[in-house]
Amino acid sequence: MSRSSRRRQLHRRRLTARKSTAHKVLLLLIQHFLFDYCAKYDHGKQMRNKVVLRRRLDWDFHGSMLFQENQFRRYYRMHLSSFKKLLQLIAPAIVYKQPMRSRARTGIPPASPANKLQAILSWLSGGSHHHCREIAGVSAAHFYSIQYEVLDAINTNNDLALVFPATLKARKKSCSQLSKNIGVGCLQQRH
Repeated sequence: MSRSSRRRQLHRRRLTARKSTAHKVLLLLIQHFLFDYCAKYDHGKQMRNKVVLRRRLDWDFHGSMLFQENQFRRYYRMHLSSFKKLLQLIAPAIVYKQPMRSRARTGIPPASPANKLQAILSWLSGGSHHHCREIAGVSAAHFYSIQYEVLDAINTNNDLALVFPATLKARKKSCSQLSKNIGVGCLQQRH
């Protein structure tokens, strides 16, 4: 055998060895991917996390207790009557539309409109979203969906819309009414 034919033969062996190594690595990567894929998915469906059983806040008891202790305003930065009025205005927009679906998965009823509103008001008044969602008894993801739901209901409610006076006379009247309600030092009317 000539020297050049030996070189070609050696070169072919090396290429074959490289190809088989590349094929082995590729097969290992495919097996690893398939193992991970099968672990995460069950016949094309993504597997859900286990249900964490949470206890929802008993709003009737909580609200009446804060009211009896004269702590409602401090806790929510509004009076109980204002809370009830706000709840009455936005409750139709934030009621859960499929209660049986929620109960079937978790075994507990969905968060009531009062629970949703109290969680978001607690968060808006400076509370940590972790504590607010824990008190409301919802997951972090559900807390954010409640946040959008409640804030959208407030923003789209016509009875809660801000109306600014359009004429100079209406602005002066609004200013005088505001200065009477607020007190001296907060707003002074120019003459």
